[in-house]
Amino acid sequence: MKKKHSHPPDVQSKLRLAAIIFTVTALTSLLITFQEGLNDGWFSMRCATLIVLYALLLGLVFVRIKGRALICIAIVSLLLPLYAFEIFINVRESRTIETTKVGIFDKVKELRDRGKDVHPFLYPLGRLLIHYNVGEKKYFPLGGIGNVTTVLCKEAGPFLIYKSDRYGFNNPDEEWEKPAQIAVLGDSFVHGSCVKPEEHFAAILRQSIPGVLNLGMAGSGPLLKLANIREHLKYEKPKYVFWHFLEGGELYNWLFPNKSEFEQELKDPILRNYLNDSFSQNLREVRAEINQKLISFSNQRYLARLNSRDHDETVETVKSDDKSIFVKIRDWISLNRTVETVKRSVERFRLISAPPPTSGEKSAAFNLSNWLTNMQDHGRNKGIDIDIENSAKEPPLEMYRKVLSTAKAEVAAWGGELVFVYLPWTPTFQSPYRGEILKTAEELGLNTIDLRPDFEKYHAQSELFAIWDGYSVGHYSPVGYKILADKILKFLDEKGALHNLTREK
Repeated sequence: MKKKHSHPPDVQSKLRLAAIIFTVTALTSLLITFQEGLNDGWFSMRCATLIVLYALLLGLVFVRIKGRALICIAIVSLLLPLYAFEIFINVRESRTIETTKVGIFDKVKELRDRGKDVHPFLYPLGRLLIHYNVGEKKYFPLGGIGNVTTVLCKEAGPFLIYKSDRYGFNNPDEEWEKPAQIAVLGDSFVHGSCVKPEEHFAAILRQSIPGVLNLGMAGSGPLLKLANIREHLKYEKPKYVFWHFLEGGELYNWLFPNKSEFEQELKDPILRNYLNDSFSQNLREVRAEINQKLISFSNQRYLARLNSRDHDETVETVKSDDKSIFVKIRDWISLNRTVETVKRSVERFRLISAPPPTSGEKSAAFNLSNWLTNMQDHGRNKGIDIDIENSAKEPPLEMYRKVLSTAKAEVAAWGGELVFVYLPWTPTFQSPYRGEILKTAEELGLNTIDLRPDFEKYHAQSELFAIWDGYSVGHYSPVGYKILADKILKFLDEKGALHNLTREK
């Protein structure tokens, strides 16, 4: 009779002790993580599943049952590939996001305390119904404060701080002295949020093309872009004007569909007047006066904030790499990155698996009513008020078509070309009106640059965004902006225009 091989009692005790320590540590981490993530169904489901598996492992240490070894092998076989993938995804898509408790105001105060003339960026849509009187006429400024150091934002790296040009845009002021070759229009993604000026796509274009004007302004929608064509670009007459459309904000705000940039603009009586072909504020004639009023407005807001806050607040900066070893172990045990990847894949399948909707209909894979209801529930957990009844209405597509058509005609009047650029927000979100937007641009005869396919096929999509962890979403990273710059340069090269643009000094 064959003798059964078994570990000596002392070895068995040590193995059992090691198993107990490991499973208890894993269970404790998962229970804490589970408690913190009760409001997130994905989070709770993952942790609950792992808690059951580890509890079974812990129980198998003490309970002698027939086939225990097979059960252990089955559980380990399930966990091993999951943790192997967790290691793989952390190595492949590593990200270091610097977080800070320092806000815009704190940074402005720090720099002012050092004697610098600094102002926070004034969002155009944040000034709705705040018009500035010059004489007896009210004006809506399209840019920020001119010729000042401006603090815009902060995401994955240091604060974006730049010296604004004479009209309050994020350009070297000398760009206005050069013959304009191309101009870019858009919201915060075009403005430069939130990378160093030299990492933004406009700066990359300037390395090849002289005379690049960036009129991007955070929060800008189609009316602000049309206004900038009429108030600024008609005097500069660039050969190409790139109209950047952000699928998650300009016409259809993914979180607040009734508060898209276009919807906000239509509430302002001055901006709404740009729907009339002959309307202009003639802003350049009163730029100096308006600039002084913007400075005064900024200083008043700064003093009000200064007088209303506690100056004894401690400020600290923490890098994600500096978090405690317990938090790192806990995140690894709870398969944090693996679940993020699965969640993004499921969301992508749910939102973009169906073909683009035809005019007047929405994607079959995207139930707007159910999605908005879920977003409202999520919003309540986050303290966000979402109005379902008002947010379910369709965006003003016909009015948008009119704005785009007007912009095309005004650019063509000086011999320029308007180019439509479609910017994806994240690969897991696609506007239910994507098909109609691209069809509108095509029907208007606009050349189109669509960045979404390039983002979807990129090997490590989290690298395209300054912040994108499955919950928080930021602007493009230097990698994302570089892809955008390359697409524009490729477009110009294929048209045979790049050579002429690059050699004109």
